[in-house]
Amino acid sequence: MRQFLELGRIVNTHGVHGEMRMLPWSDEAIYDIDKVYIGVDKTPSRVISARPHKQFILIKLEGVEDMDGAQALKNTVLYADREDMPETAEGEWYIGDLEGMTALLSDGSVLGTVKEVLITGANDVLVISCEDGKERLVPLIDDCVKDVDVEKGTMLITPLEGLFDD
Repeated sequence: MRQFLELGRIVNTHGVHGEMRMLPWSDEAIYDIDKVYIGVDKTPSRVISARPHKQFILIKLEGVEDMDGAQALKNTVLYADREDMPETAEGEWYIGDLEGMTALLSDGSVLGTVKEVLITGANDVLVISCEDGKERLVPLIDDCVKDVDVEKGTMLITPLEGLFDD
């Protein structure tokens, strides 16, 4: 069964030849793959070109030949097959690998499930849906996230002092 990872969202067109601006959710992975999957239907498309442009990636897909074709994909999420993605370096993960993980505290108790990863300027932040019904925000930094086991789907969280004070 294929596992898809979100690459980013098409936010606008760029020029008149079908190039699009994509807001990326993973750093440089798009430059290493030849095929993406478009939208909820995961329609496959070959990547003709991808290049950085400010905070965006300008991407050209096979079959998108003009501004109208690019405009039709505005606000669409692009995905990659997990098997096509390059391996991550030690201590790095794809957002799709983290979402859905079980967050454990150092005593082995379950804190909750990673609902979302927020991309911020300083560091990413985990949104954890806790078993008590609350959502907790945990900075994705070494001081808080002590271990991530993608295979087991778990991560070990050590909250900073006062982080969970209500």
